[in-house]
Amino acid sequence: MKAASGKASVNKIFTAMAWLVIAVGIVLRLVIYFQNRNLIIDEANIVRNLFERGFIGLLKPLNYEQYAPPFFLWVEKLSAIIGGYGEKVLKSFPLLCGCGMLVLLYDILKRLIDKNLAWLPLALVAFSPYFIEFSATIKQYISDSFIVLFLLWLALRIDIFTAPRKKFFIYWSIAGIAAILFSMPSVFMLTAVGLYYAWLCFIEKKWDYTMLLLGLAGVWMAAFAVYFFTILRPQINSSYLQSYHFDYFLYGMPKNSEEWQHNWTRIKELINNATGYGMYNYKAAFLLLPFALIYLFIKRFHLFLLITVPVFITLLAAALNQFSLIMRVSLFLLPLLVLLFAIGLDVFWRIRFPVFKIAILILGYIMINSFNAFNWFHERLGFHEITEGMDYLKSKNVKGDQLFVHAASTPTYIYYTGIQPDHQKYESLCGAHLMSWDSNYTAVTNNVKDTVYFLYTGGFPEEEKQKRTHQIETNLQQVFYFEKYVCFVYGYAPKTDSTQVIH
Repeated sequence: MKAASGKASVNKIFTAMAWLVIAVGIVLRLVIYFQNRNLIIDEANIVRNLFERGFIGLLKPLNYEQYAPPFFLWVEKLSAIIGGYGEKVLKSFPLLCGCGMLVLLYDILKRLIDKNLAWLPLALVAFSPYFIEFSATIKQYISDSFIVLFLLWLALRIDIFTAPRKKFFIYWSIAGIAAILFSMPSVFMLTAVGLYYAWLCFIEKKWDYTMLLLGLAGVWMAAFAVYFFTILRPQINSSYLQSYHFDYFLYGMPKNSEEWQHNWTRIKELINNATGYGMYNYKAAFLLLPFALIYLFIKRFHLFLLITVPVFITLLAAALNQFSLIMRVSLFLLPLLVLLFAIGLDVFWRIRFPVFKIAILILGYIMINSFNAFNWFHERLGFHEITEGMDYLKSKNVKGDQLFVHAASTPTYIYYTGIQPDHQKYESLCGAHLMSWDSNYTAVTNNVKDTVYFLYTGGFPEEEKQKRTHQIETNLQQVFYFEKYVCFVYGYAPKTDSTQVIH
């Protein structure tokens, strides 16, 4: 009786730990949400598409070198219609996905591992700087993660043998079509779901389910084919995107040690992004992930298919230059890697010797301590804060015709001077000179007779800034300088015999 009571108390403690992790993770996401950092270039360009198009127009390939799935865009468009084009309104859907995926992940973990261990893998996602940041970012990356987890969760919940066949077909048809239109990586997860159910039918020798699964696969493939050829194909073959993401593809047939090293670096980064860059995080991940793969392959092959197939397909697509492994695009893979890590850890957790549980508790503390974003409780996540520079320009009574905006800052400048609900605040800065990537700054400043200002935000190489500075200083000399949160303002005046820079 005492033993049972003691075990129940331990279970309650670990359950409380898991919910505490979820609560802290949600609070961290709310902190970043209410900090309301400025939009970055990709977010601003997404909002420009939302602002310029109706719902039908959002079904077409986007402008400004952007890609986002149509249902994600429709949710954002509807949010804007209801609440306006403010940052918080447009970040609400990513925030809901970021918070919801923690609850979803917890339920998945309880189905796959000892629920008393769930707090550790849950913390790796809840406190991850990447998942927190993208929960307040107007891009589809966090909703990709949510939808991939949702499909996995749905597969674990819906038993193909007990669910009525008609309902099974309808539920998964709707879920599959919606997922495809919400998230491109969902097709990788749907492939895994189909193989997962097919393997279960094979093991149970339920051959009469073959037509059901083939019909479902046909619905998903038809939905993806329409989506691919009408929207996705023109964008993934974009020369700009191919060039931008070149370093984040894999070599399908590595020819030398450098290409092998490149592939290993990309894969290692995925694992580190999932479990942390600390020394013990690194060692634990590279010990337990192969162990989990072997264990699942031998003992639970249906789960091996469900969890690993999306990872393998993504790597194959990266080797074919069809999918980038840049962190934000491959964010949806990280929870799957965390699940594999959790399964490997669970094998040791179930060993009866207390020393293993104590070691895992210590490891968990070390891993969480080295991989979290707790500093955001007291520090602002300032990143490309263009409004800091614009406020500085207003304080100096700068007019739009005195301002030159770098190409990397143009989308955010357009948002804050013409789309954001409070854009009248920056009315005096309207009409600035919007530079392009191939602008010659020497030519545009050749006939300047008064003080002018150049506005930059981060997101371009230091060499770019040096190049532009050199071009400008052919004609002008620097007299003002402002910097805050990766936003820079340079003031230049016609050359004189003396120069004094004012900060």
